[in-house]
Amino acid sequence: MANNSSLRGVTLQFLALFVLLASQVTCLAGVMLTPEERAWLQAHSDIRVAISPDYPPISYLDAHGEPTGLEQDYLRLLEDRLGFHFKRIIPTLAQRAANSPEEKQVDVVAIFAATEARLQQWYFTKPYLDFPVYLVTQDNAPIAFSLDNPQQQRISAVGHYAAFGYLKEQYPMVNIDVVDDTCIGLQHVSFGASAGMLTDLPVANWCADHFGLKNLKIAHSTAFHYQMGLAIRKDWPLLMAILEKGLATISPAEREVIYARWNKNSFEKSVTDTYQNWIFAAIFSLLSFLIYSLIQWDKTLKRVLDNRISQQSISGSPAMSASAVTKTVMHSNIVTFFVIMVFIVGTLAFSYEKYAKNNLLFFAVIAVFLVGIALISGFLLGSMRRRYEADHYLNQLYKQTSARQEVEKKLSLSEQRLLKQHDALKLLTQHQLKEWLNPEEVFREIAEIAAVTLNVERVSVWLFSQDQQQIDCMCLYMKSKKLHTIAKPLSAIDLPNYFHHLKQNRVIAANDVMQHAATSEFTASYLPMNNIGAMLDSSIWLNHQLIGVICHEHVGGVREWTLDEQSFAGAIADIARLTIETHRRRQAEQTLMKYSEELEHMVQARTLSLQESERRFGYVVDQAPISILIINVSGEIIEFNPEAEIATGYVRETVIGKSFIGLFVAKEARQAALEMAARLRKGEDVRDVELLLQHANGNKIEFLLSASVPSNTSALGAGQMVAIGQDISQQKMLQKSLIQAREAAESADRIKSMFVASMSHELRTPLNSIIGFLGVVLQGMSGEVNAQQKDQLGRAFSSAKHLLALISDVIDISKIEAGYLNVYVESFEFKPLLLEIVQAVQHLAKSKPLAIKVDCAGDLILETDRKRLYQVVLNVLSNAVKYTEQGSVNIRVSREQGQLIIATQDTGIGIDQESLAKLFEPFERAESHLKTTTLGTGLGLYLTRKILTQLLDGSINVKSKPGEGSLFSISIPVKLATQHAVITPSIL
Repeated sequence: MANNSSLRGVTLQFLALFVLLASQVTCLAGVMLTPEERAWLQAHSDIRVAISPDYPPISYLDAHGEPTGLEQDYLRLLEDRLGFHFKRIIPTLAQRAANSPEEKQVDVVAIFAATEARLQQWYFTKPYLDFPVYLVTQDNAPIAFSLDNPQQQRISAVGHYAAFGYLKEQYPMVNIDVVDDTCIGLQHVSFGASAGMLTDLPVANWCADHFGLKNLKIAHSTAFHYQMGLAIRKDWPLLMAILEKGLATISPAEREVIYARWNKNSFEKSVTDTYQNWIFAAIFSLLSFLIYSLIQWDKTLKRVLDNRISQQSISGSPAMSASAVTKTVMHSNIVTFFVIMVFIVGTLAFSYEKYAKNNLLFFAVIAVFLVGIALISGFLLGSMRRRYEADHYLNQLYKQTSARQEVEKKLSLSEQRLLKQHDALKLLTQHQLKEWLNPEEVFREIAEIAAVTLNVERVSVWLFSQDQQQIDCMCLYMKSKKLHTIAKPLSAIDLPNYFHHLKQNRVIAANDVMQHAATSEFTASYLPMNNIGAMLDSSIWLNHQLIGVICHEHVGGVREWTLDEQSFAGAIADIARLTIETHRRRQAEQTLMKYSEELEHMVQARTLSLQESERRFGYVVDQAPISILIINVSGEIIEFNPEAEIATGYVRETVIGKSFIGLFVAKEARQAALEMAARLRKGEDVRDVELLLQHANGNKIEFLLSASVPSNTSALGAGQMVAIGQDISQQKMLQKSLIQAREAAESADRIKSMFVASMSHELRTPLNSIIGFLGVVLQGMSGEVNAQQKDQLGRAFSSAKHLLALISDVIDISKIEAGYLNVYVESFEFKPLLLEIVQAVQHLAKSKPLAIKVDCAGDLILETDRKRLYQVVLNVLSNAVKYTEQGSVNIRVSREQGQLIIATQDTGIGIDQESLAKLFEPFERAESHLKTTTLGTGLGLYLTRKILTQLLDGSINVKSKPGEGSLFSISIPVKLATQHAVITPSIL
C-alpha cells in the first residue's frame, strides 16, 4: 500500500509539472481581451472578492491565516491569465448569509451556488466546480435510512450553504441540525449527535482525514449538485465577460490536477472497506444454498421419474434404457462441470488478495472445500440431467397416447352435437314456414331451442335502435327456470368495445368473459351477478347492416366454444334475420296499400285546391294596385292586368301577343330592356330596374320594374316570366324636389356654422386681452392689490379662461360640422405627449389629493394629428380628475392589431345608466353632487367623440357604475390614413 501511495504521489507531481508548463505557455499567449475590457480592468484595480474561510479543502485559511484551497488555485490562474489581482475579503457570518452585493460589501463572490434569489442580484459564470451532494452516515446505519425515510432523526446541514435550502425545500419533514461548517456536522454524525450530513465528497474526505473520522460511510446520493461559479454584481456586466474568458483558458487537464491535489480520497476507501467481509460471506452463502437446492431437486426428480416409469409400465408403453440416456447427456454434463469450475476458480482469485496474505491455511481450507463441492455438484448435475431426459422421453410417449384418445373422444362428441344441431335447425325451419302473428313469438322459440341444443343457461335476442347506439332485448330465456323475460337495454356509450366487436365479427366466441376484449366491459356487475363464465354472440345482418345479436351465456365457469357450436350460432342468427325480413316485407306491403288509398284521396283534394287557387290568383291579379304582366320566352305579352291598362293607357285585348319591348319601351331605354331580358333568359331575377316607357298618348313615363322566371314550371309555361311594375314618375319628381330642399338646408347650415365660428373667433380676440390684463393685475405688475381684490380678480380670471375654453370648443365644433377643420398628420412619440397632458392636470389632482398612474411603453410611435389627440386625451383625463374625489386615476396604453388603446380608469363617483345613454350628446352633463361645484358646459365629451370619429378615424367607449368609478377607452389607428372632415348636422 505504501508503494502504491508513493507511486501515486510521483504521478501527481509529474502531472502538476506538465500542467504548470502548459499554463505558462497559455499565460504567455494571453487572454484575448478587447481594448474596452483592458481599459475597464485598469480603471477598476481594487475588485473585491469574497472568499469562504471555513470550507476546506474548497476554500479555507491555512495555519498562517492565508487563504488556500481549490478556490484560490482557480483565482491565481485567473489573475495570471488576466493580468490583475483581486482584493480578497473574508466576510462575516452575516455577510455570508446575505444575498445582495450591498449587504455582502463585495464585487465578486468566488464560490456561489446559483439559486433563484441570487440570480435576481448577481451575474453567474459557468460553474467551474461541480460536486454531487451525498448523505453521509455512520457505517452501522441501517440501509433503509434515507432522506425519504429519515426515521425521525436529525440531518446536519451548513446553514448558509445551498444544500440547506435544498433540504428545507424538498424534504420539509426532516429535522435539520444547522451547523456552521461541514467538519462540525460530520463530527456530529460520527459522535451520534445527528443521523446524517449533506455534503460533497472533497469536503467529506478532508474532514475525515484531518479529524480522524473512521466510522462514516456514504449512505445515499442526492439529486442536488454544488454547481459553483463566480458571482459578479449586476451593474458590472463587462467584468462578467472578462471572467468568462479567463475561465475558458483553464484546460480540463489543469482542472483535473487541481481537483486531485485537494481530494485525498481517504474517505472513499474507508467507506468501501466496510463491505468486503459482507460480500464474501454473501457469495459463500449463495453457493452453499445453490448446492443444497440441487441435491433436493435431484431427489425430487428421481421420485417423479420412478412414478412415471411405473405408470408407463402399467400402460404397456416402451421404456428407455439408462445407458441410452447417459450417452445422450454425457457431453452436456462435461460442459456444465467446466462452467462450475470456472466460476469457483474466479471466486478464489477474487478472494485471494484479501485472505491468502493474512491466513494462507484458511484460504487453502476454503479452496479444498469449494473443489469438493464442485465435484459433488458435477455428479449431481449429471444425475439430474439423466433423469430429466428420461422423464422427457416418457412424457412424450404419454402425451401421444393421451392425445389420440382425446381426439377420438372429441370426434364422438362432435358427431352427437352436429346431429342435435341439425334437428334443432330443422325444427326452426319448419316453424319459420308457419304464419306467425309477430316476430317476438319466433324469437322466443329460437331462444328456447338454442338453449337446449347448446346446453347453455341463458339465451337472449337483441335488436339495434335506428341510430345504432342502443340494443333492446326482445326476449331472454333462462333454461333452469323455463322462463321467458326481457332485460334492460344496452348502450354503446357504456359498452363501446362490445359494440365495435359486434360490427367487426360475425360470431364472438368468448371462452373466458373476464379476459376477452369484447366482453371485459361487462365484468363490473352483470357477469359476476349472473355467474356467467363464457359467451357466444352471433350478429344479425340485413342488407349489409347490423340489426341485432343473439347472445348465448354459459353459467358456472369458462367454456371453449367449438367450431360447430359457432356455426350453429351463425345459423340461428340467419333464421332470426329471415324472420325480421319477412315481417318487414309484410309491413311494407300493408303500408303501401294504405299509402295508395291515401294518395288517391290527396290527388282529388289537390285538384280541387288547384282550381280554387287559380280562381283566387285571377282575382288577386285583377284587383292588384300594381301592373302585372306575363311574358313568354319570345318577349310577347300573354297576360295584362287592369292596373297595367290604367298605367299605360292600352287595352288588354290590343297588347296580347305584342312584343313588350317594341310596344312599351322608349327608344332610349331599349338597350337596358334587352340586357334585362338576357339576364332573365339565364335564370337570374331582376329587381327594381328603372325603365322609360311610352304611354298610349305618347307621353314618357318612368317605371320601376321587377321580373323573374318561376322555378316551379307547373305554375306557368316553360320559359314564361312574370313582370311587376309601378309608375314612379310622380315619385321621381318629389324626390328631386326633396334633394334640392336638402341641399338648400345644408348650405344654410354651413353658412350658420361659418357665422358662429367667425363670431366666436371675434369674441376670443378681446377675451384674450381681458385674460392677459387680469393676469398682469393679479401678478401685481400694475400695483399692489389687497386680498379681497385679488380674490375677486382671480374669480374673474378663472371665469374668463372658462369662457375662452367654451368659445374654443364652439369654434372647433362649428368647423367640424362645416367641414373646414383639417387634419395635420405627423410622426411623434406618444409617451412624452401623455406625460405633458398629465402635467397639465397635475395641479387639479394635488388639490384633492389624487394619484395619477401611467402605464405606457416608451417606444410607441404614432402618425396622426398630435394637436387633436392632445385635445381628446386632455378632455377625458380632466373629466376623470374633476369627478374623482379620492383614490386614483390609472392610464394604461396598449397596442392591439394596429390600434392604440388608451384606457383611463378612475375611482370617482361613476355614472348611472340614464346619464350614460346621453353622455356624448351636446350640452348634457351627468347628474351628481359635483355638478354645481365643477365647471363645465357639456360640450367636452361631445367634441371628443366628434374629433375621434370624424377626424382621427377612432372611437370612444365608456363603462361605469355609480360609486365604483368609470373606464373610458379611446381607440385610434397607429397610422392615420389621409382623410377630410365629414360635414354633419349642426347643433349650434
